[in-house]
Amino acid sequence: MKKILFTLLLISFSLQVFAQNTSTTQMQLVNSSTFTNRLQYLLTQEAIVVLAEAHSTACHVQRFGFATQIIQNPAQMASQSSVMIAGSTNVVGTVVTNVDPNKVDSSATDAALFSQIVSLWNALSKCDTGS
Repeated sequence: MKKILFTLLLISFSLQVFAQNTSTTQMQLVNSSTFTNRLQYLLTQEAIVVLAEAHSTACHVQRFGFATQIIQNPAQMASQSSVMIAGSTNVVGTVVTNVDPNKVDSSATDAALFSQIVSLWNALSKCDTGS
């Protein structure tokens, strides 16, 4: 019994030593061209929607400005947005590692990533909703 308990404690300790922090794991996505290419595409899809939204939409000016920046330079805006998106609800815990750090990706579907982008759009566009 003592041997089993010792083995379980050893395994538990080993897992804690080798476990990475969420921030370390998620930041692998930020530096991955595979993930940021997906963000470029999905951010651009939402930018098209925002550019056509009613001017009466809350925070339209900021939302429109962010959408315009994405259309003008999707790579830069995906890079700038990647930290917030990588740490979001639909993405945390979905990192799929690869030998090549540029090919690290999220197992989140495009629909899940797109939903997250839509949910974060006001924050990404620096919209102050007052809440």
